[in-house]
Amino acid sequence: MGRVWLACCPLDQYAYMRAELCARDAGARLLRFGEMDEFEEFASSMPQANVGAALYVRALDAEAERAVGELARLGCASEIIVFARELDPGIVARVFYAGATEVIAAKDGESETRLNCEARSERGPDATGDVRLGGDDGRQGASIAGVCDTPSEPLAGHGGMTLGGEAGSSSIDGRPAPPPSDGVRPSAHRGRGAPLVTFISGRGGVGKTTLAVEFALCAAKWGLRAALVDLDLMFGNAAALLGVNECADLGELLGDRDGSFDRAVERTAMRVAPGLTVWGPLALPEQAELMAAPVERLLDVLRAVADVVFIDTSAFWGDAVGMAVASSDRCLIVGSGSQGVAPAVRAMELAVRLGVPKTRMTSLFNRLGAPGCGEEHAMRFEMGTALQSRMRVVDAGSDMAAAADFGRVTELFGANGPHVRSVEACVGRLLREMGCPVDTGDQEASVALEERPRIRLPWGRRVGERP
Repeated sequence: MGRVWLACCPLDQYAYMRAELCARDAGARLLRFGEMDEFEEFASSMPQANVGAALYVRALDAEAERAVGELARLGCASEIIVFARELDPGIVARVFYAGATEVIAAKDGESETRLNCEARSERGPDATGDVRLGGDDGRQGASIAGVCDTPSEPLAGHGGMTLGGEAGSSSIDGRPAPPPSDGVRPSAHRGRGAPLVTFISGRGGVGKTTLAVEFALCAAKWGLRAALVDLDLMFGNAAALLGVNECADLGELLGDRDGSFDRAVERTAMRVAPGLTVWGPLALPEQAELMAAPVERLLDVLRAVADVVFIDTSAFWGDAVGMAVASSDRCLIVGSGSQGVAPAVRAMELAVRLGVPKTRMTSLFNRLGAPGCGEEHAMRFEMGTALQSRMRVVDAGSDMAAAADFGRVTELFGANGPHVRSVEACVGRLLREMGCPVDTGDQEASVALEERPRIRLPWGRRVGERP
């Protein structure tokens, strides 16, 4: 279940604000206020609460700066996001200084559903964590958690992915197509399907492909149908890391002229583990610039049949990579100490120009603990990317290089070491934020405990006593 967000905005902007917040926090529950006075009064009654705050203003002015400063002073909101129709660069800097974590240039929007958001919060005997809105007459209103709720149970099975429609449908691993149901997908992605996660870096050598493979393996291990698409179309090796000797040619998607695109997707699929299927790269690298439209259709198919889609990208962005990044639900900016932060920042800037807001980006520092990848390098990378969402993955040592050379990453990932636990912690957090129905356990706690210094302190001795 996601965080509670206190939102202050006009009713006609509620749908737009809701969409932006759900893109950042798929399990978000929104409580809307129409007036700033009511908003601040409610916020002041819940100090130190782990909630988010979102404000909509026509123009960024001194009043907006004052409101942000008051929220920061109360300390009730861990994140303060400001949506503004008109931006003044001078005021933007002052709003950030007052305590805002994000300032977003807002768009006009109309609410699809007129919610009674001025009503009181109610909890009934059937409450399951949802906060419901009701009017003064006691009638039941809309569920706040229903804005972007998630299924209460994981999806059954974790085998391959079914393609095709009602007639002539088939499946990649022989499983019959499940009956259509509104509860199959997290509602945060309803209408779009499974969430799409891209890995970008700006240059090679940071471990982006290995992380994409490990994230997909982890999601499959937890019972999700994970799709991994290698968009390093010319020289990608994601399938090779998983032990595939002869890759299926993604270029077969170009030959779809008889309307059998689903069957072409099946022919190019490589099922490498229970719940994990891989696509790409091309057998003929010179076809890379022709793949934008087929890849877009492929991603549409995978959104409909998978639970989560991971995309590895190349350092050079062709049309296919640009399209995938622009349509991603989360963009992971991968960096490592040896490569510096400048390439990652350039990749971020390009993603922003393609329409990806920074609220959908996460900095991911890889190989923490390796030579040249210490805490100082990680902090430098995180300060350079300046993203609110951050992750770190512990170095796997020389075992990872050997496993990658022989296509045995799957075996290495089956071990229970600090590297694997750090990957699981990152994937668990990512899946929860995007509303994927998994039970990841206490991965973050175990990683935090593992990273504590293993030293013996003399708690029970007096000064001068020897151990």
